[in-house]
Amino acid sequence: MWASQPLTVRLTRRAGSTFRRAAATSSAGGLTAGSEGWAANLEVKCVDLHANPYLLLAGVLAAGADPAPLPDPVDVDPAALGDEELALRGIARLPTSLRESVDAFRGDRTLRRALGAPLVDAVTAVRESELDQLGTATAEEVAAASPWTH
Repeated sequence: MWASQPLTVRLTRRAGSTFRRAAATSSAGGLTAGSEGWAANLEVKCVDLHANPYLLLAGVLAAGADPAPLPDPVDVDPAALGDEELALRGIARLPTSLRESVDAFRGDRTLRRALGAPLVDAVTAVRESELDQLGTATAEEVAAASPWTH
């Protein structure tokens, strides 16, 4: 999976790679009393149909279990921010190519720990072979070469 959008947390549904909002409580079996301060809903919005749904879910769960804090929410459309402003706010862009995505996946300690080195290495090997075969191809050439792959 890769996208050109910045990796951000938003408190509204507008642009951003994730959307976080406080969880709603209800009298009909909502949140446990007292959990309003820490419970939340999270939408991951930077996924496309090429992602393996099982690995995606495992990765989201692993990231959620990682004790590292989420970045501060961004209160503006991150697409409207230039590279300098993104850097000042500590916002990194998500990978924009399969090469960048493979490198990020390979180097992510949280995913390696959660998924296990053999699985991370196997997925990386498959993606490396795709890069060898289609690394310089256009999007149209990739689609023509792999119509039933995904």
